[in-house]
Amino acid sequence: EEARIRALELLNKVPVTMGKDRSGLPVIIARAPYNVMWNKLEGVMPLMGFTIEDKNQSQGSIETKYAALDEDVWAQLDVTPLTIKNGKYTFLIGDLDNRTSINVTDSKGKPIPEDQLSSFIPALQAYLDNSSSVNKNSDSKSK
Repeated sequence: EEARIRALELLNKVPVTMGKDRSGLPVIIARAPYNVMWNKLEGVMPLMGFTIEDKNQSQGSIETKYAALDEDVWAQLDVTPLTIKNGKYTFLIGDLDNRTSINVTDSKGKPIPEDQLSSFIPALQAYLDNSSSVNKNSDSKSK
């Protein structure tokens, strides 16, 4: 029972860092398995200002529309606001066995610049750390 509780605590504490993909492009690396991160992202993204418009778990894509949150929301989390503009973004989620890669492309399919992508890390980390109940969406309503 103690081992099970420790394992669950580890899943609720997901370290998030910057990395590079095989082609050298910047990506976010979350130290959690793909299915765990997929479920967490579905719960966290709306809290960060992203409306999920379409998703496909087998392809690892989540199409979103971003509307900047009020400064007070970020202040409560003690996090700097995201540095992206309002608009459509696609999250590309990759399975790296015990880790997950996350890349974000703009409405034209181009990866967002590294400085904008890195602005996601403190916000994503804050929401992942503060919302262990985010893992609610395991019913996989993938389209």
